[in-house]
This record gives sequence, C-alpha cells and structure tokens, in this order.
Amino acid sequence: MSMEWEGVIGIAEEQTWGKAFTAATKKIACNTVSARTIPIVPDDTRATKTRMARLAVLTGLTEEFSWEQWVNPLNIGEVLKFLLGSVSDGVVSPYVHTYSMATTSGGLVGFTLFVDRGVAASPTKAIAGAKINQLTLENSAADVLLATPEGVGRTSSSKAAMEITAADCARFATDPFIFSDLAYSQALNGDALAADQTLENLSIVINNNIVTDKRSADGSMFIQEPKAGMLEVTGSYDKEFESYAEYDAFVANQQLDLSFTWTSGTNILQVLIPNARITALPLPDIGGSSDRAMVTIEFRGLYDCTDSYGISAILTNDEEDFDLDSSSSSSSSSSSSSSSSSSSSSSA
Repeated sequence: MSMEWEGVIGIAEEQTWGKAFTAATKKIACNTVSARTIPIVPDDTRATKTRMARLAVLTGLTEEFSWEQWVNPLNIGEVLKFLLGSVSDGVVSPYVHTYSMATTSGGLVGFTLFVDRGVAASPTKAIAGAKINQLTLENSAADVLLATPEGVGRTSSSKAAMEITAADCARFATDPFIFSDLAYSQALNGDALAADQTLENLSIVINNNIVTDKRSADGSMFIQEPKAGMLEVTGSYDKEFESYAEYDAFVANQQLDLSFTWTSGTNILQVLIPNARITALPLPDIGGSSDRAMVTIEFRGLYDCTDSYGISAILTNDEEDFDLDSSSSSSSSSSSSSSSSSSSSSSA
C-alpha cells in the first residue's frame, strides 16, 4: 500500500523552456496532485480482412498536470508569476510583489514540476516545459483559501526522491490564509470601493487559454511551447439577498470593481479586478420557507484602460524575489539531476 502523505511537489523556473529538468527550488505541500503522461494512439480502422485491429501506433505524448494547495504567503508567489507572466518585486522588507498580465502571448513563464510520490526507487516524476493554463482560487466560509493550478508540459522523466530541507519544513509550517483573513470591497458603476461584509463564499478563475497541443515537424512526439490566448477572468461569490444593488448593476451592465484582500500579520495577498460585469441574474426564487434568500453573483473581468490591467495580484511577505535561486533547496539538485529509469518521454 502506498503512503500518499510521503509525497510532495517541487517547482523551479526554467531559463530555457522545456530544454532541461531544472532542479527544484521550492517544495509545496499539496492536498491532491495529478501528473500524467497521455499516449496518443490513433484507432486502427483499416480494412485488413479481419474483424480486429492489427496495429497500435504511438504518434504523440501529452503531459498534463494539476494540483490543489492551501495558499500561504510563501507558496503562492511562484504560482502567480507562472500564471500571469510578470512580477515586480519591492526592495524593502516586508517585500511587496506585484503581478500583472504578460503583454505578449509568449510571455508566460515556463517551469519544471516535480511530483514525488514517496514510493519505488525513482519516485519523482519531473515535467519539463510546464506552463499554467488556469488557476482557480476558492475560499468558502470557515475554510482555508485553496489554489488549483492546471496546465501542460513538454516532456517527463523519472528522478530520485526529493529531500526536504529545514527551509522546506519552515514553509510547510506557515499558516495558510483563511476565510476570516478576507476583507472584501466592491464598487458599482465607478463609485469608490467600499467594504462589504456580506460575502460568504468566493471563487475566482483565471484562464490563459493557451494552445495546449501545438505540434510541429521537429522530429519529436512532444508539444511545442504553448502560447497564451485571451486572458479570461471569471468568478462568483455568495451573499444573502438584502437589496437590489447588484440586480440593478446587472440589468444596466454597470462596472463592478472588486478587491479581495487576505491579511495575516504582515503577510497580505490582494486580488484586484477593476472592471468586471455581472453575468448571471442574482435573484433568488421566492419560497414559503424560512430559508435565507441566498444569491450567487457571477462575474467576468474586462480590461480597464484607466488602471491598464484586467486583474492584478499583490503579495506582501518576507521573501525578497522569485528569481531563479536554488539556495533554499540545494539538496534537491543532486536528486533532480540523477535519473534512473526515464520514461518513454524523457528526451526533449
């Protein structure tokens, strides 16, 4: 029987997309993780004077991944950089990191993803050339802030087990952001942001719409570097129906400015959506019971010319930057560079 709690994931930014299995620079404790190689084998439907297919021809390989993590101040910085593509780092502690959308379709940051399952001689599956296509942030009432990145990579290989350093242990012990850390503000029709304490559940989805299956005649079975498409920001929040403010904004297609801020001590995560529209009619059914009149308000973000962005994230923590730096996990370099039994897709 495998012991799933012995697993862990690691990430490392790549200097050149998909060309090397860069050693993990940070480990993330995850709730669930999926990393798999999918073979592409076309069906053999040829007429060969038999009722059975004769050949199974491997024509391509696809690397897919997703994981779910508790969001804390020390494990979300790289994820936001990989997702949006651009970050500016403050120079004074505590450090303020501002994330914004890359201005070009090829501007997304590539990374190597390591998935250590804690079993077998070479338990770590390393996916080079990984790019995040979508990130979901969810925070339900009385719960932990969750992040679920999903994406694709170029190629994979089997590596030795990842070692956990003292720095990794300290990060694992960092408290996550929770619902009671959340402060929500909104503004309708261009008014100033105002606090709203009636929000009960929140979901934000940022989708890069990358081309996940770009292939060319390069002599390999692997994808080419994914390019980003139109950035889509959607989401929803639940609240008790108390006024017609959101309904009127929906009918009039008014601007909805949103600010979500989680604060834990000196650590802050803020997500700003300065120009959204309500997309689902936020009115509950009338009933004769004593249930609360709850509504789910769905929205989508638009580019805002005044603010020059459609979504921005600001992270304040004690880490100076998120550049290539293996100092926090030097012990992982040897385990990541040593490879036993590589998978069939190990050659980039």
